[in-house]
This record gives sequence, structure tokens and C-alpha cells, in this order.
Amino acid sequence: MPQPQWNFDEQLRRGALWRNADQVLITRAMTRSALAMGWITLVALTIPGYAWVGGIPMLLSSGVSLLHASHTLVVRIEEWLPRAPRRLFERLFIYPDEPHTNWVGIAEIAGAVCLLLATGWPGRFLAADPAAAAVGSGITVLIIGSIIANLSAHVVWELGGSGPAWMHRVRLYIGPIGAVAGFALLWPASPTTPARFVAVFGPVMVMAGSWRLIAQVAAQVKGFNLAMEQATEQAHRIDSLLVHSTLKNPSRAIIDELELISHPSLRAGVRRLCYSISGFGQSLAPGRMRDQWNAGEVLQALLSFNPDWSERYKASVTHDLKPEDLTRRDAGIVFVAVSDLVTNAALKSATQLEIALTSTRAAAADGSTLKLRVLCRCGHPIGQVESTSSLMRLARLVHAENGRMTIQDARDGSHVFELTWPSSSQPRAVPAAAPSAVPAAAPSAVPAAAPKETVDA
Repeated sequence: MPQPQWNFDEQLRRGALWRNADQVLITRAMTRSALAMGWITLVALTIPGYAWVGGIPMLLSSGVSLLHASHTLVVRIEEWLPRAPRRLFERLFIYPDEPHTNWVGIAEIAGAVCLLLATGWPGRFLAADPAAAAVGSGITVLIIGSIIANLSAHVVWELGGSGPAWMHRVRLYIGPIGAVAGFALLWPASPTTPARFVAVFGPVMVMAGSWRLIAQVAAQVKGFNLAMEQATEQAHRIDSLLVHSTLKNPSRAIIDELELISHPSLRAGVRRLCYSISGFGQSLAPGRMRDQWNAGEVLQALLSFNPDWSERYKASVTHDLKPEDLTRRDAGIVFVAVSDLVTNAALKSATQLEIALTSTRAAAADGSTLKLRVLCRCGHPIGQVESTSSLMRLARLVHAENGRMTIQDARDGSHVFELTWPSSSQPRAVPAAAPSAVPAAAPSAVPAAAPKETVDA
């Protein structure tokens, strides 16, 4: 199935995993080729005649496997070949993202079987020389272990492809089956204790090693997936901050005044202009060395786009924390939360707005719990929180950081939003700002028994 055109995260993940797998496969193929040449040399030096020919199939199949593992070289060869040979090459050297029937692997298995038959029963080429039999059995066991590692611990098992169901069922049995076959063929050709030790201990290690490699590859892919998720989350957060600072806030301020434009086409053009790329260059603050913002700084940056907002809400922050004490994570949450909640309140012409960012020392000596409380008296009911609303997106953001967001609705047009989340730092408080001069009811006017709604992502 072709990859979606814009599925960059998945393509990056598969590409990185395949590059790492190719390096492992190349190393194993080179090792098997060296071991096959060692077996041929051993037999040629110790056994008269042409017994060494038994290792040629293994050497040739390992060479083909080495070529198959060299993915970049295979692609270049396919580009040079004419059409008919290229199709044959593409059928032999395939790289799907799911378990599959690999003809190169089958050829290498056949080479390993030839080597087993030559070393053990019925060939017994090395039985006349006990030392050579022990060494030859050890070489054969190492080759079998490398092939089984390719079969059972290949990265395609972890890439998420479906593949035939029977392949997934037999994965854990590949090691035991190979170990039993190796023991059955090597034991009859083991005349002395060292050779018998290799014939017994070697297959056991092959079986245990296959299970260990399966777990290792699974853990490796899981760790890579976790790193990809964290990198994607961080990129999305940076993107969210950029959109908030360069597009969303000024655009919403302009959109709030669009009704003053009577011409529909001109009004639509201005709306599109709000989201144009030119807004980036005008909104970015060059030379700013610190990107951690507390609630007061976010509020002032937001109010600078509208003089009326600045006059009405400039003193809305009652409690705040020092921005240099905030972590990037905490500052990101504060930026998005204050930006969203204040913009929503301002667009509703709220008569009262109070923002309090506080920190409570946690039980752990090096952590704390941050709480952002926003009181908004806009006279409008909240109603049902839609899944696509900014409130729900904000709740998902806090929930993803092991936090919690609640909405307390007094049913008189006032609301209290509370966001709490754990922090690894202990930010210090800054002097409280003067209360807002906008005439409105005091915060205590919100009834203590007001309904409280927890917004869960």
C-alpha cells in the first residue's frame, strides 16, 4: 500500500528504523560470510578431497544476503539494469514493511542446511578429526544463530504491518525449531566431549538468543516511538506558540471588528489577510533572548493589539510567578491558556477579568503544583463544551501534562476556569498587581455552591 503523501512522521520513523536495521543486517551477513570462509578453510586444511565444497552454498547465499542488506546499492543497481532484468531484481530484492516470504532468506537457509548436513549427519566430513569437528560445529552454530536472528528479530515484525497471520504465530518458535534441527544434525557427528558440548550448548544459546533479540528489537522500536512522540509533541507545542503569537491573537482582534466592513468581498479578503504569511515577520520579536512568559507578560502582549482591551484589562493579573523560574513546559501551558481564555473573554466584552497564577510546593522537595485561575464575567452562558472548541483543546493540553481543568459556572454570567498541573520547578511569586478598576461584582459574588464542570480530554 503506498504511503500517504503527507504522512511525514510515519515515513521518518520507518526510514530511521530501516537504516538502523540495514546496518545490523549488513554486519550479520558479513559475519556469516566470514564464518563460511572459515569453515571452508578449516575443512580444506584438515580433510582430504573436496569436502570443503559443502560450504560453498553457504558462502554464496551469505554474499547474496549481504547484497540484499545493502539497500542503497540494490536501488542503484536496479536503476542501471534494463527493464526485464530490473523486474527480476525487484522480485528477488524486496523491502516491504511487514513479514513476508523472502527468497534471499530462503536461499540462505538452504545454504545453512547444506552446511549442517556436511558438518553433521549424514556427511560427517569432520568426524575423523575431533578438534576440527568441535570448531566446525561451533562455526555452524554461529551461522545458524545469525540466520535465526534475522528471521525472528527482524524490524519488520515491529513496523506495524499486518502480514500473514501464520507468520506472527510461528515467530517465537523459529528459535526452538532451529535449535532442535541443529542439535539433531550435529550430535551424530560429535565424537568427543568438546564437540558434543557445542552440539548441545550451542542450540540452547541460539534458542535463548532468539527470544532475547525479539525483546530487544521490540524495546528498541518502542523507545524510538516514544522519542518520536515526544519530538512531535514538542514540535506541535512550538507550532502552537508560534501560531498564537503571530496569527491567532492579532487575527482574532481584527476579526472582532470585521462587521465594520460592509462589503462582503472586502470583508472576506480582510479575513484571509489576517492569516497571511506577512503576519509572521511583523509579530515576531527579534532579539528576545528569553522565551518563558508568565501570565502578566502574555496578557500585555495580547492587549497590545487592541487599545480598548488594554485599557479595560491591563490590571487583570492579581497573582503571578517570576518568568525566569518557569520551565519551558510550564511557560508553554501558561501562554496557550492565558491567550485562549483572555481572548475569549475580551471578544465577549467581559466586564470583569481576573487572572491568578500561583504555585504550591509539592510533597517532593524539587517540585510544585501550578494553578492558573481565570475569573471572567461576560454575561454569556458557556453551554455545552464542543469537542472542537478552544476550551476542549485547552483541556486536552493540560490533561496531556497530567493536569486538570475545571469550569465553575455561577449561572449569573460569571465563570471561573481553573487549570492545575504538576511542575518540576518551584517558581517564586511576584508582587500582586492592583485589582481591575472596571466596576463589577467581587469574586466572592460567585456562589460557593456553583455548579462545577470538569472538562476532560
